[in-house]
Amino acid sequence: MVGLYAIMPDNNCTFLCTDFDNKSCEHDYKNDVLAFIRVCRDWRISYSIERSRSGNGAHVWIFFEAPISAYKARRLGNAILTEAMSRNGRLSFNSYDRFFPNQDVLPNGGFGNLIALPLQGKARRMNNSVFVDDDFLPYQDQWAYLYQVKKVCEDFVDSLLSQHRTDDLSNLTTSSERKPWVTPVPQNITATDFSDTVEITKADKIYIPLKAISVKVVNHLKRIAAFKNPEFYSKQAMRISTYSISRNLMC
Repeated sequence: MVGLYAIMPDNNCTFLCTDFDNKSCEHDYKNDVLAFIRVCRDWRISYSIERSRSGNGAHVWIFFEAPISAYKARRLGNAILTEAMSRNGRLSFNSYDRFFPNQDVLPNGGFGNLIALPLQGKARRMNNSVFVDDDFLPYQDQWAYLYQVKKVCEDFVDSLLSQHRTDDLSNLTTSSERKPWVTPVPQNITATDFSDTVEITKADKIYIPLKAISVKVVNHLKRIAAFKNPEFYSKQAMRISTYSISRNLMC
C-alpha cells in the first residue's frame, strides 16, 4: 500500500478528502456521497469520487491549485456537509467518517493522518480504489480522467467560505463540551418551522413526525443528539489505532 500524509509541516495541504464508509448494512453510503457532490456541483467545486479499497465506501477528493491551510480546507468541507444536511433533513450522514487532513495543525511530534492513495493494484483489479462517475461506475481510463480534473484555487475557496456556514460536524453540539448542562439554542428557528400541532410519542424512543417540523428543526435535533466519542479521542491521544471506532456518537 502507498499512502500520503495529508498535512504538511507548515500546516498546509493540497487536497481535501472526505471519507464515507458503510458502518452497517442498514445504511447506504452512496446517498450521502450524492448529497455531498450535489452541493459541490451547485457551488462549482470540482470533485473526484474514488471507490474505497474495500468497495464499501468512497472518498470524495477536492484538489487545490496550490497549498492552502488545512484549517481553511476543513472549513470548506464542513460548509459542504452543513449545506447538504440543510437541504435534506432525512439524510443521516451515518457514513460520514472524517476529513483528510484530519487536523487543522500538525500534531506535536507527529505526522498527522495517513491516507491510502487511489489505484492500489490488488484492490484495483476488483474495481475498487478507482475513480468513478456520479453513478459509481469506474472510468475506463483512470489516468485520462485524472489529467482533466480541475483544481480549486484559494481565492474561490475564500469566496465560498464568506458566503456559507461552516459548522464543524466533529463538534456537533456545544452541550457535550465546556458546559454539558447547557442546551444549545436553535438558530433561526421560528414558529413557522412547526405544524400547528406536533404529536410526539414517548415509547422505547422519542418519535417526532418529520412532516410536522422543518428541515432546520430536524438538523438542530440531530446536533443536540450527537456527541464526541470519548473512546475515539482517548485512543487518538495515546496514538492507538482508531480504526472502526466512530468519531461521533449519534443518538
